[in-house]
Amino acid sequence: MGKLFEAFAGKGVYLLHIMPGENDAILRDYQKHYRCRWPAAGDPDYAIVSRYQARAWPTGVIVDRGGRIRFQQKIPSREVATIERLLTDLSRGESPSGHESGGLTYPGKKTPDETDFRPPSPALTIDSNGNPCVAFVRGTAEGSDLVLRRFKAGKFSREIVIVSGRDDKLDPAIAAGEDGKLWVAWVSNVVRRYDIYASEVGAASAAMRERVTASPDDAFHPRMVIDKDGALWVTYYEWRRHDGVSRDREVFVRCRANGAWQDARQVSPSDVPWYEDHTDPAIAMDAIGRKWIFWSWDYHPPKAGGRYRARSPSIFCRWVEKEIMGEVEAVGEQDRSIDMWPTAARDAGGTLWCVWDRAGGKYPAGMKRQPAVSVLRGEGFSTVTPIPCDVSLSGSPMIAAWGRGKACVVWCAPSGRRRHVFRSTYDGKGWTPPRTVALEHDPWFPVIAADAEGTVWMAYSARTKDGWDVFLRKL
Repeated sequence: MGKLFEAFAGKGVYLLHIMPGENDAILRDYQKHYRCRWPAAGDPDYAIVSRYQARAWPTGVIVDRGGRIRFQQKIPSREVATIERLLTDLSRGESPSGHESGGLTYPGKKTPDETDFRPPSPALTIDSNGNPCVAFVRGTAEGSDLVLRRFKAGKFSREIVIVSGRDDKLDPAIAAGEDGKLWVAWVSNVVRRYDIYASEVGAASAAMRERVTASPDDAFHPRMVIDKDGALWVTYYEWRRHDGVSRDREVFVRCRANGAWQDARQVSPSDVPWYEDHTDPAIAMDAIGRKWIFWSWDYHPPKAGGRYRARSPSIFCRWVEKEIMGEVEAVGEQDRSIDMWPTAARDAGGTLWCVWDRAGGKYPAGMKRQPAVSVLRGEGFSTVTPIPCDVSLSGSPMIAAWGRGKACVVWCAPSGRRRHVFRSTYDGKGWTPPRTVALEHDPWFPVIAADAEGTVWMAYSARTKDGWDVFLRKL
């Protein structure tokens, strides 16, 4: 399909990859992993799937200039010759300029390079002095820079450039230690594959980058904590081949202690070897120093002998320590909801909070996505609590925790033709009704962190008249 797109680019043919139920970060990772040179768009509430009755994945649809469906078939790669003949016929004549027909917008000429339309996703932490620190990627004439800025005494410090160059730099993560250490990790294709890199950042400069992974098939989504001994723990997922196709993923963790990287350990289990897909890990440290890793598992229980308390794709977790790992546990409930994309935090009382994107309802038109929360006190997780919201999420919910039993969740959701960032706070009795905390400039990728006094900070990307920029605000 990619070759077809390149062959017909500039001839009035516009290829758009629709990914139902996925969030913004996953769209970016899919595009990069599969080296797609055409745009992708999300369908968070399955409205497009419902409209076109696309009940099999993948489904290919060709819509002509009049808005009429001329072709619809599951697994379109089996019909390449038919599609090529039809596109040849439909693309004769003038290429249409941007117009609307049949409820669809046709953008006119597109080239394969006009695809990287998503903004950079910032990372945020609070350092040992209580200062917010933001890491983000900015474009330059020579490619892009990964930079870090501290917010201290009411103003930003001079920015520190961590790495520069023409390679991709994606999805930064940041962690602060009690001893003042600050580490930033990111995804880059500085060599042929996408891999995880990390660098320690000082007061005025960053150390040489260190390669965390050498994945056989791309690694994405680094998340980190620094333990009380100053060791850095990085979790991430790597792609794996299933029946010769790069389609499944596994979750790993790697520790850097005493100046050296230890061997990577696989966190995700292999209990269902014919179908494994473990993604998007989050990591948080409990009161006794165990590192808890939460992730999404596209779990399909076997007909007999299933060992996990889950019936569908859900959130799972396990803790890791120096040479041992705990048992795999299901965090989500035993229902038919689809649980994905967790984030986690610990409050000052030692409670671990986990929030994720929970999709429920009748597929496809009745599907709705909302945040769901579970907490770990002692040895057991609480009942899952959904946070009611009127519109489906378009980005992963993010959580910050502080004090004893206090937490805040933010998430992105569309409102009209723009996105808004919504916030809900746990007040000791329940979650407050969501309210808008950012709507100007079409905000994307909000992340939050709380300091010891309970001040919650939020960083996010937004579009301005000069292009994409990163903002920091106090909630």
